[in-house]
Amino acid sequence: MDTSLLLQWHFDPGVLLVLVALTAAYVAGIGPLRRRYHLGEPATRRQMWLFAGCIALLFITLVSPLDVIANDYLFSAHITQVVILTTFAPPLLLLSLPTGLLNPLLRRGPLRQMTRGMSFLFLATFLFNANFALWLIPALYNPAVQQMPLHDLQSLIFLCTGVLNWWPLITPASEGPRWPHSIQLLYLFLDGIPLGFVCVILFFINQPAYAAYTSAPHLWGISALADFQLGAIILYAPGLLLDIVVLSIIFFKWLARQEEVARQREEAEDAAAAAEEAELAQSQQAAQQA
Repeated sequence: MDTSLLLQWHFDPGVLLVLVALTAAYVAGIGPLRRRYHLGEPATRRQMWLFAGCIALLFITLVSPLDVIANDYLFSAHITQVVILTTFAPPLLLLSLPTGLLNPLLRRGPLRQMTRGMSFLFLATFLFNANFALWLIPALYNPAVQQMPLHDLQSLIFLCTGVLNWWPLITPASEGPRWPHSIQLLYLFLDGIPLGFVCVILFFINQPAYAAYTSAPHLWGISALADFQLGAIILYAPGLLLDIVVLSIIFFKWLARQEEVARQREEAEDAAAAAEEAELAQSQQAAQQA
């Protein structure tokens, strides 16, 4: 049974339709729509590869045997899907977008208002963490792994809230705000705290919380409780490691920017002092000539 599971690919029409629609929208956006409406520079080869990688990652996550195992056997497999949908696929998608492609959506209307100001940062992290907490409630979680339409909706919402959560760090539009590195550091630090509390609670619960897995066969000898605790670790550890990497990148960018500002200030002060000395020398020379 264990071996046969690895051959069970789940070609859900809803998932395939979303992936095809997303691919078609991207191809149209970087191609005819960009040329027709002059939406910035063409997509680079790197951006197109990033998008292809994102689609391949989503396909493997939602169509491969991982989806069957996540729905019928292991809570930890389902959490692996969630982590991919919220932590790894969204930055690939955002980085694949040419800078000017989304500008028309952000020049006016509700999206422009929503993405500006500090309130957007609170909205992004609130929706991201609240969505996690909501779907972990057993009354929603159990139907989501048993009813395919609800499961597809859950996956789509996870992906969307993941994109929203990454948006302040990877803004793919020149019309959107460019948050200072100091604000990004604070945002990234605070963003992981609520989910950390949820993971601690899940890890120390002494019995599985979801009926969908308590009666399932113990796949590969993993008990229901061990699977539940492993899921709590998977939910937090990869995101924490990625946060540390991103925090380090942003911190060193912020540090480099501070050094650049200090250098420019020092150069300006030196230039002002030189100009003052030159002016003083000219005035002294004029006084001597008089």
